[in-house]
Amino acid sequence: MPWINKDGTQASVPESFIIDDFEVDQVAENMGHPVIVTNFDSYQDGRAFSWCTTLRAHGYQGKILAGGQVGIDRLDLVFRVGYTAAWLTDQEYLSLIHISEPTRQ
Repeated sequence: MPWINKDGTQASVPESFIIDDFEVDQVAENMGHPVIVTNFDSYQDGRAFSWCTTLRAHGYQGKILAGGQVGIDRLDLVFRVGYTAAWLTDQEYLSLIHISEPTRQ
């Protein structure tokens, strides 16, 4: 299962701190981690978007990775709100590569 960067290349993921759930008042205690992974529990779950936006709004400069059930249909939003990389299933990654390939004539 690859992690991908905004440009579609595979991302290397260092040791990280995982957030499964947090409240806005916990932002300060998370600011010291160089890498934070937020988890999308399901395709309907959008809380991780709020967590990323909140961290960035409070000045977090480290890497924020979107983990769990992200889905290729939400990648544009993932990177717009400030994520550094996103996790995709192998099938999603292969679909993304296929979509990105130039058409040959």
